[in-house]
Amino acid sequence: MAGLPIILIIVAVLAIAVVVYLSHLAAKRRREALAALAAELGWRFDPSRDRSHDDEYAHFEIFRRGHSRAAYNTLFGELDIYGRSCPAKMGDFTYKITTSTGKSRHTHTYRFSYLI
Repeated sequence: MAGLPIILIIVAVLAIAVVVYLSHLAAKRRREALAALAAELGWRFDPSRDRSHDDEYAHFEIFRRGHSRAAYNTLFGELDIYGRSCPAKMGDFTYKITTSTGKSRHTHTYRFSYLI
């Protein structure tokens, strides 16, 4: 019974490592799928984080929420709408909101995809 806490800690650390690794693989698969979509559409793909994105689209309230805002996995191209070629941008966006209740602070991360 003396070794039980150590075993539980090891199992917890391994479980966290597995979750982190699976999350990394899922993000990698999404980047690859979006890059393939961009190539198929003849669009440009940029996986890097763009922190100025929220200022460019400040007129959309969702891009001004929280802190640590960034766009990523961004595709740039044109859409044909009613016979007119219109510039388009789509990708992923993330922001965080930190709330305090008494002595504790909680940070929640929000992610969404967009098309502009």
